[in-house]
Amino acid sequence: MTFLTFFVDLIHHIQAHWDMFITSVRDGTIPDIEHIDHIRTYLQVNSRANPQRAEELQSIGPPLTCSTWARRVWPNLKTLVCICSGTFATAMPKVMAVVCHTSDPIQLIRDRRGGLLGKMFSFKTWDMGVRSA
Repeated sequence: MTFLTFFVDLIHHIQAHWDMFITSVRDGTIPDIEHIDHIRTYLQVNSRANPQRAEELQSIGPPLTCSTWARRVWPNLKTLVCICSGTFATAMPKVMAVVCHTSDPIQLIRDRRGGLLGKMFSFKTWDMGVRSA
């Protein structure tokens, strides 16, 4: 399990390198990214050119340009398991915008040292604890 902020960092990285991402999918090549030299050959073996998928992704656009981006890119995305309590909950509004409509029910699983481990709720009714003055 990882922190919710890791997912947000992933989305921002894809946003920043969108053209490289599309080119990699279209050509089936692993881009020249720092610190992956030791695994590049293993990744490249499994990478296949997919121009049709690249066009689909291009029509969807980068992550922060449309709501429900993650569900459009990964239609089978059903669960995002991350630590989202305490200060990590501050990333929840951005994740909500990228993953789902505010009316979509999701299941949150939290480890609160004996607290509730899962609860089905609608993002529409979810409260960040922020109150207007």
